[in-house]
Amino acid sequence: MFGVPVEKHGVNSHLRQKGKIAELALGYGGSAGALRAMGALEMGLTEDELEPLVASWRQANPRITRFWWDVDAAVKKAVKDKTSVEARGFRFYYQSGMLFIDLPSGRRLSYVKPRIGVNRFGSESVTYEGINLGKWTRLETYGAKVTENLCRPCPGTSWHTP
Repeated sequence: MFGVPVEKHGVNSHLRQKGKIAELALGYGGSAGALRAMGALEMGLTEDELEPLVASWRQANPRITRFWWDVDAAVKKAVKDKTSVEARGFRFYYQSGMLFIDLPSGRRLSYVKPRIGVNRFGSESVTYEGINLGKWTRLETYGAKVTENLCRPCPGTSWHTP
């Protein structure tokens, strides 16, 4: 990410903590706000370092960011056109007022009553009905957040299988 060798102790060791927090906060579409929420300022980063750190992480991880955008486009197309879209090994489809995503494992994710809306940044986004604080409400999602749901291991499994 910084174009230098990783060193736990040594000349580049100060970059290790920046890299660790960036990996945790930015892996599923987070930005400066996610870095703040993960404690970046408390660990010594300055406000001026946050946006460049986001840019560096995304530049160092172009396949991940491209994956988010591909998932985002597939979800929006499926909802807008009430159709089926294949992208990145997943099938995204609208059926009977639901957005479904078929996973390679054979399992399926479901989003209730999806719609296209406008998010707080003024951009097009997908909303759906879900539970928040014990009540059904309209929730917003986006490509990186859907990607997180696609990539989580199923209960009772782990990321690393023998």
